[in-house]
Amino acid sequence: MAVGGFRVVPNPTHALITLTLAGPGQARYITLLDATGRTVLEQPIANVNGPITMDLSGHDNGLYFVQVAFTGGTRAVQRVVKE
Repeated sequence: MAVGGFRVVPNPTHALITLTLAGPGQARYITLLDATGRTVLEQPIANVNGPITMDLSGHDNGLYFVQVAFTGGTRAVQRVVKE
């Protein structure tokens, strides 16, 4: 996994996803976007040295995008399907 990247598992999911970030301490925010690009959830990341769990159980089934904003302005996006 390159610096500024991340991994999401499981995908597809029924509820919980786990994000593993490359380069701990470099990520600033995680944003969950729906298929139209609307922000559904946003959370800051503060001193996380391990995986981050997000709960999608309260959201409708469908396509989502997880976006991680890193220091320096870099952003990485991964597609997630909630079943």
